[in-house]
Amino acid sequence: MKKNIISLIVMSLLFGYSSFVFAGEITGIVHEESLKTPLESGTVMVKNASFSKIFPIQLNGSYDAVGIPTGVYTVIANSNGHADTAYKVSVGVDDIVALDFYINTLMTGITVSDNAGRRNGGYQPLVDPYNPGLNPVFKAASIRETGARKISEAVALGPKVFVDENGEISISGGRPTATRTMIDGVYTEAEVPMNAIRYIKVYTGGIPAKYGDCSGGVIVIETKSFY
Repeated sequence: MKKNIISLIVMSLLFGYSSFVFAGEITGIVHEESLKTPLESGTVMVKNASFSKIFPIQLNGSYDAVGIPTGVYTVIANSNGHADTAYKVSVGVDDIVALDFYINTLMTGITVSDNAGRRNGGYQPLVDPYNPGLNPVFKAASIRETGARKISEAVALGPKVFVDENGEISISGGRPTATRTMIDGVYTEAEVPMNAIRYIKVYTGGIPAKYGDCSGGVIVIETKSFY
């Protein structure tokens, strides 16, 4: 009985940690369209078929939707006296998606746009303020197109990554021992079938503190069965 309880506790801790590792974030400012000023109240809802959560709009118009699992979501801004405004956005591994809203005074209906109202009028900035490092993300489709048979072969296609003849990975000039690999929230040196991988994200700089002290780089892998 004690063993079963301990096992359940360990599994819950591991699942909680894994969910935290791969949780993304959606953040931005909600403006009043006609006045071009930030709204001082309201909510932002993030939802899809398996997830739904509401986050408050702060006095300066900002909101911060944290703990969002990878996936595609409808994000809805709501404030009294204004029309609900929604966008569809995709949240990837450790992504911080910048999404601003400009909402009109009250009218009927709600329009969901696939063209997310990202910062600065909709274009993607050359430098992402939330992700300053050169951190490429390899998705399942792009991995399949490269024909890579191992994780090392896939990440070798990215910048600041060197793979030697023994398959050892060096990132940003660090030694292979300074490279850490995490698969579904667990640090490991194991290989997984390439067709089972959903994402590979390589941190070559700007490594989040949650990955610990690492002088080289971090390879974060999420398998298709993780969610």
